[in-house]
Amino acid sequence: MPIKYAHIGTNSLRDAFVEQGTSAMRASAVFAFLHFVAVFGIAATGFVEWQTMRPQPTYAEARRIRVCDRWYGIFELLLLLGMAFCASLMARGFGV
Repeated sequence: MPIKYAHIGTNSLRDAFVEQGTSAMRASAVFAFLHFVAVFGIAATGFVEWQTMRPQPTYAEARRIRVCDRWYGIFELLLLLGMAFCASLMARGFGV
């Protein structure tokens, strides 16, 4: 009996994941939702930082900006991971 996924490459991982059917669609929907949340999170943190900016920020405003920067980075990471996951496993991209 031959081994089903003996070759190494991007298609073997995608084929193994897509073959599962419903769980692949569910994973795609979850990553699309995370991508959606990340985009609005980036917009929200940018808006809060814009509202907080002053020439001479107080200590509390400086802390708020620091927290917003941290959340901006988290949302940016979610956005990039979601895009990379969808492009490499779900959609047509990255050499598929």
